[in-house]
Amino acid sequence: MKLLLDACVWGGAKRSLAALGHDLIWAGDWSNDPGDEALLSAADAEERVLPSKQSRRYTLAHGPIRLWPAESRKRMTEIAPRIAVDEKVRFGKPVIAGTRVPVDLVVGKLGGGLTVEQVMEEYELTREDVLAALSYAARALGDEQIRAVR
Repeated sequence: MKLLLDACVWGGAKRSLAALGHDLIWAGDWSNDPGDEALLSAADAEERVLPSKQSRRYTLAHGPIRLWPAESRKRMTEIAPRIAVDEKVRFGKPVIAGTRVPVDLVVGKLGGGLTVEQVMEEYELTREDVLAALSYAARALGDEQIRAVR
C-alpha cells in the first residue's frame, strides 16, 4: 500500500510498515513543515493513503502536490522556547518548532513510559526539544485554575 505518514506518527510505526513492504513516505523525514493542506495535497498527487487520527479512519486526500516552501517555517509563531503554533499545522496545536510533532504527543509518550532518548529517536528531536515540551506543559498546567472544593 502507498502511504503518506504525518510526522506525528511514531517513527517505530514507519519502520514496521516499511518492513511489511509498504511504500511509504514519512513527513518527519522532510526538512520543513508544509502545513496540513500541503500534506493532503501531496497524498492525493501521489495517490497515497493518509492515515488520519482526526477522522479515525484512513482517508485519501485531494489536490495538487506542493513542495516544502521555506516560508512554511516562518509562518509559525513561537509561543515558548522551541514551541510554536500555526493555524495550518496540526490544526493550530502547539508543536515543536519547525516540526509537525505536537507537544502533547511528546509528553504523552514520556508519560507512557518511553525514555527521552526513545522519543528523540522516534521523532528525530533533540533533547532540548523534548525538555521544551515538558517545560511548556508544566507552565500550561501551572496556569490552570482547577481547585478542589467541598
